[in-house]
Amino acid sequence: MHATIGRHLRKKTGELGPFVPASIDETHRIGTITGTHGGRCRIEALAELLTAWLGRSDVPDVDLNHEHIGDDVAEGVRAAGDLLSRLLLDTSTAALAPDQMMAAVIADMAAEVAEPTNAATLGLAAQQVADAADAAEVANAMWSAFCPNAVGLRDDWASAVGSLRARRALHAVEPAAEAIKPHQILLTSNVLLAPPLGNTDRLPDIEVSAAAQALVEQPAAFYDHPVPLDTPPARHELVYGLSALDRAIGFERSRGVLSGSVAMLLSVSTTHTALEPVALDHVSRLLGECRLPNLEVFAFAESSSRRLVDEVLGPALQRLGRSSAGVRRVFGTAGPYGRHYSFLKSIAALWSVVVDDRVRATFKVDLDQTLPQQQIVAETGLSAFEQLTLGAWGGRALDANRDEVTLDFIAATLVNEADIAGGLHVPDITDPGPPTRPEHFIFYPALPQAVSTEGEMMPGPDGGARQRVHVTGGTTGATVAGLRRLRPFAPSFWGRAEDQAFALSVEGQEPRPATLHMPGLVMRHDKQSFARDAIDAAAVDKLIGDHERILMFSAYTRLIDPGRSWLETRLAPFTGAYVSRMPVTLAYLHLALTTLSWAAAGRAEAGRLFADGVRRLDAARRFVSLNGRFAEEIEADRQGWKDFHDALDHLDAALVAGKPWANIARQKAQLIVNEARTGGPTIGQGRSE
Repeated sequence: MHATIGRHLRKKTGELGPFVPASIDETHRIGTITGTHGGRCRIEALAELLTAWLGRSDVPDVDLNHEHIGDDVAEGVRAAGDLLSRLLLDTSTAALAPDQMMAAVIADMAAEVAEPTNAATLGLAAQQVADAADAAEVANAMWSAFCPNAVGLRDDWASAVGSLRARRALHAVEPAAEAIKPHQILLTSNVLLAPPLGNTDRLPDIEVSAAAQALVEQPAAFYDHPVPLDTPPARHELVYGLSALDRAIGFERSRGVLSGSVAMLLSVSTTHTALEPVALDHVSRLLGECRLPNLEVFAFAESSSRRLVDEVLGPALQRLGRSSAGVRRVFGTAGPYGRHYSFLKSIAALWSVVVDDRVRATFKVDLDQTLPQQQIVAETGLSAFEQLTLGAWGGRALDANRDEVTLDFIAATLVNEADIAGGLHVPDITDPGPPTRPEHFIFYPALPQAVSTEGEMMPGPDGGARQRVHVTGGTTGATVAGLRRLRPFAPSFWGRAEDQAFALSVEGQEPRPATLHMPGLVMRHDKQSFARDAIDAAAVDKLIGDHERILMFSAYTRLIDPGRSWLETRLAPFTGAYVSRMPVTLAYLHLALTTLSWAAAGRAEAGRLFADGVRRLDAARRFVSLNGRFAEEIEADRQGWKDFHDALDHLDAALVAGKPWANIARQKAQLIVNEARTGGPTIGQGRSE
């Protein structure tokens, strides 16, 4: 064992306190799991594997000596070290933590490790680690227990990529009966706002007051890189992204692909509830500084989306004998990613009924991405909107198993701004190389992500059609017909990877819906050039979100495929990397090791990473494991979306029949939409002919 580990554990042996249960319910559960109420919890197989791994001299050291760490980060870092120490203390048992929260965490770890298949996997991995010839073999052995989708990828990269392409292949593609036309696509995007980082001189007093209130409340949602209110327009994602998109639409008009402006619907979301009342005015003020002749921008916040439910869908729900509560729950822009992602998809279905019946599809862009139109045309011969309207979208095909799939969804590709000089098809995620930090040996999703990027998104030697499982929040589209038939949704409580959770909601439907890869549609990812400060500010929350993602995806896939007979294989390699058979063990172990790595590197955020991570993970752990609440919440969301689509179908039929109440609902919808408009002409007063 490494010297730092050994010295620390000898010192800590007499310091670890007794088990203090979190609650009576947790005490009973812990005793049931471990077969003891004496304060010790069997995690033998895990302890043996960790001891074998850290005992090698050819893997990165884990430093549990905290004397050199400053007081400002020490508490969180010491807690991370203590967790790892307790898991390593004894090859047969580990003392339960004196902390109430961590006692329950270690009990959950013990339950996972005690499951016979998991125990056998850990035991085999420990033997493989002991027998490994080098660090690469150690990594594969560790990943076999904790990150199986990474095993062997670096041993034969070409084979891994080729195998993935074969699994994603589509055959006998049948185009849609009627191809989607450029003017039939509703564009959507989201703007995510956060409190200012410090400079409030340019903000109106009402925004300064809202920001002050936000700083004393807990965040309502965590986003990857929300834009602080004090971000200057020249560096603001909203201004940057819409200005670039406007130029891209102008390019389409110059080619004759589009004859007029294009509707762009924005969802406006905030990290803190206190910012919601000022968010729309903030966005309107920013857009007032933009010249967007090719876009009609409609901005919706929670208040305006609530009006759509109450005033437009409400009358239909009332006639169906249902309350609006279920739809209010799921349809809106406030809260985690999942809620506004679903809003931005489902709004197209509503839009086609009460605003513009020409709309047959929707496509979401992220505002840190731009369309390099001239390069797209130079390399493919078609513009972006010409790519979008290729006939396969909305058609059918056979997958690699020769099962029928419907092509209701599409996904484009990203290229980094720094790489685009090498062409459109340069992977934005590349081989991260061998593991170099301790946490990489536990969980290394960058590796399957790189294989997935090349295998699913880059051109293959055969040039054939392909489906996607690995998608991103932007660069995704859906047909209105597919949305109304399938009724997909991302759970309203979902954080990171909401796009992939959205796809999971339709698993089990026949024929299976698939996402069509659009090989010629490439968006340039520009976030590093203007959003660096926002990205850095959100680094801790983003990483914690990845750990929550492990718990959430593992629970969701168990709900869909309890026997684990098919879904894990379909989601491999990248999406499935977050599906674990020991999710609590993986999430907390990786969090602890990452915290210690950050501390060793002198990163000041190390303490906050573990402290905030444990707090958020505890909420997620309880949510997915106790009393079936996770399944109940998923089902409540599904019912909410059923109510939404049932009401929309009823309203649509009533409009066709000329029912007066339906015409009034449509007029109210158009009033709400016109009030959301931030530029461009007023929308039409009725359906187009």
